[in-house]
Amino acid sequence: MEIFHNLAEFFSKNVVEIVLLISFATLHGYFGAWLAVRMLFRPRYPAKLLGITVFPQGMIPRHRDRLAQAIGKAVGEELVSKETVLEELFEKDFLRKKIQTLVDGYAREILSKDYPTLIETLPAGMREPFLDAVSALQSKIGRHIATVLKSEETLASISSFVERRVDEFLSQRVSHVVDEEAFDKILSFLESRV
Repeated sequence: MEIFHNLAEFFSKNVVEIVLLISFATLHGYFGAWLAVRMLFRPRYPAKLLGITVFPQGMIPRHRDRLAQAIGKAVGEELVSKETVLEELFEKDFLRKKIQTLVDGYAREILSKDYPTLIETLPAGMREPFLDAVSALQSKIGRHIATVLKSEETLASISSFVERRVDEFLSQRVSHVVDEEAFDKILSFLESRV
């Protein structure tokens, strides 16, 4: 406890010095960083007096061309390589999505226009035989569907499907099939009858 007492006594005597020290360090750090950044970018052009450079150009403006080439080379070789471009285009479906968007827009544009029906495009003499052929095809398809539905194979298939579904339903627990409220109603109904 004596250590804490000594620390408290030290801080109470030197609080002004500590605050001044922190303030000075903060201001020194801020102005040092400000000056460093300013010297990197300013002045943009060297200041000369009688041909003698008084204020040299900032580091970044002075070496702008070399810096641009180095950044361009790094981006071209490291960040955006041929493999990266191919991966973005093909493996991540970027190209497919762009083509899909283009095709969707084109299809919407075509489908939004009014086109004549097939019957309207047929010559007048062909319309009646075409409608008769469609009607005959319709009745033939209907008879085929009726035959398929009445077949033993379809009956066996439907029966086995229903049996499987009933078995699955019966194998589940009652709590999975019926919610709590319905279960309580069924239970109270059975209790009132018994």
